[in-house]
Amino acid sequence: MIDLHIHTLASDGVCSASEIVQAAHSKGLKVLAITDHDTVAAIPEALQAAGEYGIEVVPGVEISTDYSLGLVHILGYHVDYQDVNFTQELAQMKKAREDRAKDVLNKLENLGMKVPFAKVAQIAGEACIGRPHVAQALVELGWVPDIVTAFDLYLAEGRPAYAERLKVTPVQACQMINRAGGVAVLAHPLTVRPYEPLLTSLLPFLVGVEVYYSEFTSEQKNELLAVAKMYNLIPTGGSDYHGEDRAGSVLGSGGTPDYVAAELKKARQRKAE
Repeated sequence: MIDLHIHTLASDGVCSASEIVQAAHSKGLKVLAITDHDTVAAIPEALQAAGEYGIEVVPGVEISTDYSLGLVHILGYHVDYQDVNFTQELAQMKKAREDRAKDVLNKLENLGMKVPFAKVAQIAGEACIGRPHVAQALVELGWVPDIVTAFDLYLAEGRPAYAERLKVTPVQACQMINRAGGVAVLAHPLTVRPYEPLLTSLLPFLVGVEVYYSEFTSEQKNELLAVAKMYNLIPTGGSDYHGEDRAGSVLGSGGTPDYVAAELKKARQRKAE
């Protein structure tokens, strides 16, 4: 009855934190982790709502990082969401994305395609602005027929409107989480293949690996469960819920055992001692 991977309007979800808590209550869930991308803005609202419904909310975050084989996400649990240094680091990452988006828009304008930043920001909403939002703006303004074309012609690395951004490594993300009093977990590792070199390189910084992920098959979960046992890592999991309109995104899915929430608490306590 737990879900340790949930997104709200504060990043790229479609529900507010209070709506998430209310929906979780109706499903009988007891423990939730709010893990928005690169922000902890929704946690105060979630904690307030949790008090009304008797649900435990774990303050969390999901930090996007750069790795040689692709994008890697690091989950942080029990972070001090009021830690000034931590929130400033997250804010710096958000500003870097906005600055990068403006660089991209300047390059597009030089190519004859004017896309107002306000348009991109409107599409992004509360989410951190990224290239997909620029691509969507290009489509809506009629500059390209679809998002794939936007990336293929202009936004992908090596294309004329591509711009570099501040890069955070998986190790740096783990260190950020640890400094904020939290514990770090490697999210959905099967999205990077091979994942073993990445996982082993992060062992000094991790307490867990995401095993009970909603999109993994039973065979994949069993594979990762064996890996977690091998390295003495907590097998965490969750739905990666963004909203019911996302395929396969069902609040409470994933099948994460209840004991995992307690193990994460213990891991945090051991770190604090």
